[in-house]
Amino acid sequence: MKRIIVVAVLLVASGFFARAQGTVNFANGAAGVNAPVSDAGGTPLLQGSSGFVAQLFGGPQGTPVNSLSPMGTAIPFLSGAGAGYFLGGETVVTNVAGNAIAELVVRVWNTVNGATFAAASLVDGAHVGSSLPIDVTLASPPTAAPNMTALQPFSLTIVSIVPEPSAIILGGLGAIAVLLRRRKD
Repeated sequence: MKRIIVVAVLLVASGFFARAQGTVNFANGAAGVNAPVSDAGGTPLLQGSSGFVAQLFGGPQGTPVNSLSPMGTAIPFLSGAGAGYFLGGETVVTNVAGNAIAELVVRVWNTVNGATFAAASLVDGAHVGSSLPIDVTLASPPTAAPNMTALQPFSLTIVSIVPEPSAIILGGLGAIAVLLRRRKD
């Protein structure tokens, strides 16, 4: 009997905490939102062979942008007249309660360069991008998720990995050491 009561309490508690999470409509083309994403050349991103995806990152208001956590899964862009737009639908922001303000960022990358934004950002020549951070008051289910009306259009940039001067100096010193070592032998 005690086990049944414990299980019942845990089920009720888990339902309570699940409802404590806020939601947002993860879309850049919804009522009050017109924020298309384009490639570095200005071309709107398309679904399909391009491999570009968008993912929502969020946290409590004031969280540094680099510390925001991924929410949900990465979603592809639309095709045709919907080029440059994504429609992720209602997305749970797991670490922010409903009716609280969340700090949100949209990150976009090409899955050819990595399965995650962080991985793609480390590939020389990769096309990646991030929106400016926005603050959104999240909904608490069953209230409809709010649109990200403050989201602005943005373009991707091309990752250019340039070695640090110190790395070049260390490489040069290593090469000199190898040459000196060869002379001794």
